[in-house]
Amino acid sequence: MNHARSVVTFLAGLAVAALAGCSGTADQPASGTTSDPINLTVHSATSLTNALPEIIEAFVAAEAAGGSVIEVELIFGGSSGLATSITEGARSNVFVSANSQVTSRLVDAGVASSSTVIAFNDVALVVPPGDPAQIAADFANLNRAAVARCAPEVPCGALALRTLAELGLEITPRTEERNVRAVLAKVELGEVDAGFVYQSDAQLSGDKVTVIDLGITEPLVTDYSAVVIRDQLYSDQSQRFIAFLTTQPAQEILASHGFTRL
Repeated sequence: MNHARSVVTFLAGLAVAALAGCSGTADQPASGTTSDPINLTVHSATSLTNALPEIIEAFVAAEAAGGSVIEVELIFGGSSGLATSITEGARSNVFVSANSQVTSRLVDAGVASSSTVIAFNDVALVVPPGDPAQIAADFANLNRAAVARCAPEVPCGALALRTLAELGLEITPRTEERNVRAVLAKVELGEVDAGFVYQSDAQLSGDKVTVIDLGITEPLVTDYSAVVIRDQLYSDQSQRFIAFLTTQPAQEILASHGFTRL
């Protein structure tokens, strides 16, 4: 199963090195600093691709101020697929899911610690500019349109099904994707007439897509949650990272990317 990977070190690590250069020698780190970096692996839902690196940069900087040099490897993918990989033994310190039900399954299986909700995200129905299939004029047109959504077992797919039920529709999608960014790309490229994504993804696209007002009084949301994976090194740092996700700096970053803060 392929997942997107990126290693995040940021300038905070360099800041610690600079601090060591000012108050120690090349062979002797400054007091309170560690000589070797702490390497954390974070698995995350794809919808956090833009927000999470910013949060990690702030977290790494905060840890650097306390004398810890931390490097983070980010692995993005659909929440359900990532959970399966972790259950099957993939190395992971922290898992951030787009749905607390997914993390709860890991907790129930004894793979992870208790789950912490960190943010929420609304569903969004997006269409190519101009709405060629006239979805806004009549939601019944979704029955004849080429629609993309996530697979039902993926949180964004489950949310799409809840939305369709709220609209009184049951459609056969043109495509079911493993993560929300794949759905978004289909709409941006005009390969489908409509797609169900998260509000944060719709905000990211700007004028590449048009958001259709669903007319739902009570917004349908999903809750993002994070867990520490058991039997891994650096559990203290992993717990601190999850706690950082609920702090004001992290919550402000999430809000700037279209997530609903705690």
